[in-house]
Amino acid sequence: MPAEFATLLADLDRAIASGVEDRTTSTVETVTGRLPRSFADFAEAHAASFVGD
Repeated sequence: MPAEFATLLADLDRAIASGVEDRTTSTVETVTGRLPRSFADFAEAHAASFVGD
């Protein structure tokens, strides 16, 4: 991978980790009619789906 591209990806990761993409929209509620919830809440509610036989 070219060094310039690796630098771009690393910079993007740092920006995301610092919160640059930390935003919300009303899309979930508009599309589903339900309030959005955190991934942790979703995972807890559907934990049985993540367990294999």
